[in-house]
Amino acid sequence: MAQNAPFYIVGTMSGTSLDGLDLALVRYQQQRYEIIDFSTVEFSESLHGDLCKVVSETQMAIDFFMKLNTAYTRFVAKSIDEFTSQHIDLISFSGQTIRHLPQHCATLQLGCGGILSSLTKTSVVCDFRSQDMGAGGQGAPLVPFVDSLLFADVAPVALLNIGGIANITYISADQQLIAFDTGPGNMVINALVQKLCNRKYDANGELAAQGKIDTTILQRLLTHRYFGLPIPKSTGRADFGANFVDYFLENTSHMSVEDRIALATELSAASISEAINEHCPKPGKIIVSGGGKHNETLMNSLYNRLPLWQFTPINDYGITEDAKEALAFAILGHRAYIGRNNHIPQATGADRELILGAIYHAGK
Repeated sequence: MAQNAPFYIVGTMSGTSLDGLDLALVRYQQQRYEIIDFSTVEFSESLHGDLCKVVSETQMAIDFFMKLNTAYTRFVAKSIDEFTSQHIDLISFSGQTIRHLPQHCATLQLGCGGILSSLTKTSVVCDFRSQDMGAGGQGAPLVPFVDSLLFADVAPVALLNIGGIANITYISADQQLIAFDTGPGNMVINALVQKLCNRKYDANGELAAQGKIDTTILQRLLTHRYFGLPIPKSTGRADFGANFVDYFLENTSHMSVEDRIALATELSAASISEAINEHCPKPGKIIVSGGGKHNETLMNSLYNRLPLWQFTPINDYGITEDAKEALAFAILGHRAYIGRNNHIPQATGADRELILGAIYHAGK
């Protein structure tokens, strides 16, 4: 390939909120990454049901997992094929996190990079987390490398992504970086809405806006052990999945549906804002991305809790709020493919700098 010829990457992201598969078509040319197209593909009802089952059960039949692993990979391959007719040079495959237990140096993502490479006849980079964990890291967050690559020139800046789990990258004026998961983003809210209302999520935060917040229970929820852990740290369903939702429901059985959703929404806002106030020393811009950006009740609470910060749409930088993580994985995968660093060890706690990702070459 000619030195200045465009190189096309599809970055995938399927987060803990289980709201679909994000696909970003990214062009790399003259050392610049540009999003050409973006789409979110909804899971079929049956696949979504199986994904919800596998992430919520503490034990599962190995045959069920193996079949789902292949079915999910086939879904990704078909989705990419229907997403673009552009020739693709590389797929960067995040997988679907099923378990993330950093205290045990263990993480498990659904999806097989080798099968995806064979189905698409395209080279695939995948398995970004395990090597970091082997080096003493948390295996997450990984996006801070991309944050530093794209946004260092607007420091001091905080980059807040509100997916199922919320995470923050803070870049100080002197280019020091802090990154960690703050706690629940959409995960608890979505689980409650699904259980109580048979909906996928609280559209625009409308249910939460109708509820009242029990501050006594909120403070009790904020004593969860994760919030007191030192950084760097990462979390997932082990902390804020089915067991936490059951605990939440038991302690709010006297409350209306709207009050429960309002409380869960405020828990996300409170844990995010307290983390920012504690660990991000100098207010500057906050650039927000992820599905939580669409929850107006959540965002209004953040505006009120963080009045010294300047909230700036990520769209101002040519990236839609839903596309950021798929773009980030496209960049991480491409850099692994060309043998360049894609890792910030202080963001994860790893003991050395690495090039993360396993590569499956397409063959001839």
